Amino acid sequence: MLTTDQKGAVAELAIAHAAAELGVGVFKPLTDGERYDLIFDFRPLLMRVQCKSAVLEGAVLKVPCYSARRNRSGFVKRSYSASEIDAIAAYNIELDQCFFIPINEIPGRVRSTAIGAMP
Repeated sequence: MLTTDQKGAVAELAIAHAAAELGVGVFKPLTDGERYDLIFDFRPLLMRVQCKSAVLEGAVLKVPCYSARRNRSGFVKRSYSASEIDAIAAYNIELDQCFFIPINEIPGRVRSTAIGAMP
């Protein structure tokens, strides 16, 4: 069974692979501290993309549209804003499929169901 970090790494690689197959330029930031994992070059548009592992629950695909970190008081969830990322890309291992969700289509920006295939 994969750890959370391993699932995230698999998702990021699958998303980068799917984007590259579609002819999208894929770039990875060289420094830590950014809230996005990848930059997609849609020529001429650049988009900051946060990668997520999506979980299939019945007929619903759940994409966590927040980051979660453990601190002394437990888990702290922090949603993403349009000033930090432009989209969330999600990968589901059971479906072996990627989804691309622009940040402005995420209601409340806490949790969302994947709404479309990667362009």
